[in-house]
Amino acid sequence: MIRQPGPLENPTDWKTFRSAFTFYMMAMEKEKKAEKTKVSLLISCLGAKYIKVYNMFEFSDSVELKDVLAKFEEYFIPQVNIVYKRYKFWNRRQ
Repeated sequence: MIRQPGPLENPTDWKTFRSAFTFYMMAMEKEKKAEKTKVSLLISCLGAKYIKVYNMFEFSDSVELKDVLAKFEEYFIPQVNIVYKRYKFWNRRQ
């Protein structure tokens, strides 16, 4: 029996969790299930504290796993502050 990925404790581990979840879905042949079932499985694997995050997302009529994963990707991956990066680049010293 393959264990499902544990709850996501540290948001910086999102990419690792996503890979583990994808491998779990393939190994357990859950890819053939209905989209609602896949989304429910993802949310249950993420843990209870991410239910609130999921409820904040806005979707069209039908919710698909790829859409939910994309929303979580936007949530977990921080945006780059281009102005600050430029400032650091132009103020560097050798």
